[in-house]
Amino acid sequence: MTFLLKNLGCNSGYLSPKALKDLGYAFIETSLGKQLPYPRMVQKILADLDEAKLIKMDYAIHLPVHLSEDWLEKYDCYDAFYLDPAEGLRNMAFEMLEDNLKKMSKKYLPMYYVIHFPGIYSLETCYPDDFEIVLTNALHRLSELAERYHCKIALEYFATNARFSDYRHWIKALEKFPRLYPLLDTGHLYFNCHKNKNDFDEVMKGLAPHCIGFHLWNIFGEGYYDQSSAYQKYHHIIPHKGQTRELGWAFDPEITIPYLYGFDKPLLVEAGQRFNGESYFLEGLIQIIGMLRKSE
Repeated sequence: MTFLLKNLGCNSGYLSPKALKDLGYAFIETSLGKQLPYPRMVQKILADLDEAKLIKMDYAIHLPVHLSEDWLEKYDCYDAFYLDPAEGLRNMAFEMLEDNLKKMSKKYLPMYYVIHFPGIYSLETCYPDDFEIVLTNALHRLSELAERYHCKIALEYFATNARFSDYRHWIKALEKFPRLYPLLDTGHLYFNCHKNKNDFDEVMKGLAPHCIGFHLWNIFGEGYYDQSSAYQKYHHIIPHKGQTRELGWAFDPEITIPYLYGFDKPLLVEAGQRFNGESYFLEGLIQIIGMLRKSE
């Protein structure tokens, strides 16, 4: 019988829930990737969730899953307009979110849902003078939806919004809402540090105790998002031994992974196979288990 590492999970984009459980992963997170056409990705997500339920494996769901043709024609699947200066876009985002919660909650009971907040799209967006009102209203609307659908919503930490990039602002704003939590993503945190000249360890240690969970992937080089050649080419890279800050990586996996795992909260590997292919990805999954067992 496989020994499962409590709170260690992986995105199910490349391996099935059963295959991940056989490796020692305790839960999955489903999300829309772009390795398959949109309709087939939705089918895969629902099939993975059904399989996780069947084998009694915990799961989280990264929203959205269901998108209209109009949305897909105009926007990226992960565009997040909850804080957009345009009221019409904000309303559209909340309508889409409620539609997803309504459809998914009929059959699934995830540990939590994850949403981008605000997401990558807003890198150069100008925000109104009444931003704090926009932010407060958005959080109230999210909280009402979480109450209505009896769920927890994890807001993935981005620093793309200059008005809402300080982790202390996130902690203060979200602590008023018992069903809303920040979720720390190591790759996006690295880009935060480049964009806003923050210290990676300082923000990680300050924000982590307040998070519902963590996304884990690595990246290297200078710049952020469209200014990062490594991100444009490889996107999310699986953590591996030998990835060190001295070599230009965002963090040293053998230090950062046990640290985050020590909070006894869901730690999810959110990586792909663009960097060095399938074998490197699988090696990384196995190495992460080894790092955590070694630290116990």
